[in-house]
Amino acid sequence: MDLESSDIEIGLTPLEQTTVDTYNAIAAEWASAHSDVNFWGNELAIFRNHFFNNGSVLEACVGGGRDIKYLDEFTRQYTGIDVSDGLLLVAQSNNPDADLVQVQDLRQLPFSDDTFDGFWSSATLLHVPKDRIQEVLESLHRVTKKDGIGFISIKEGIGGYMEEVGTAGLRRLFEYYSYEEFAKILNACGYEIVGSTYRPLSDRTTFISYFVRVIK
Repeated sequence: MDLESSDIEIGLTPLEQTTVDTYNAIAAEWASAHSDVNFWGNELAIFRNHFFNNGSVLEACVGGGRDIKYLDEFTRQYTGIDVSDGLLLVAQSNNPDADLVQVQDLRQLPFSDDTFDGFWSSATLLHVPKDRIQEVLESLHRVTKKDGIGFISIKEGIGGYMEEVGTAGLRRLFEYYSYEEFAKILNACGYEIVGSTYRPLSDRTTFISYFVRVIK
C-alpha cells in the first residue's frame, strides 16, 4: 500500500524539525536497533484487554513498524502515523498491508473527531517540546472516542536536551518528566489514568508508561 499523505500545513518547531530530519537520516539503522517485538509485550497485553478484538486503534507514531503486527491482530481497524517519512517507508516495507499515513504535525491530526476507540504511542511524545505537549495530547483526545483507552510511554527525568547522534552532527530532542508532572498534564487534557508501568533500563533510561481513559 502506498503511503497516504495529509494536506495539513507543517507546524513543527526548529527542534522538532531537526529531530525529524535526524530520524529520516537514520531510519533503517534505528528501526533495526529497535526491532524487538517483545519490548512492550507486557504493556501490549494490558492494552489488548481493553479492546476485545473489535476496536479501532491509532498508533502515533509507528517508528520502524515494530508494534504494527501485534496491534493489528487484536483490533478491528489499525491506522499508523508518523511525521518521519523515512521511518514510515521502513515501517511500510516491514508491514506492506498496514494502513499508514504521513502527518506533518501531531497537533493537527488529519482525522475526524471521535474516529478511534483507542491509541498507542510508545516513546513518541518525549520528542515534543514541553510547551507544546498539551496541544498534542488534546489532538489525540479529539480523535479518540469517549472512554477510549490510550497508551503513552515517556522517559523519567528532569528538563530536556538535544542528544547528539553519531558523528554526523545529527540531533534529537528529548524531554523528561516525573510521574507526577506528566500525570498532571494528562489530567488537564481530559485523560483519566487507569494504570501505569515503570521500567528502568539503564542509568540514563527509565520508561514511565500510562494507560489512560478519554473523558468527554
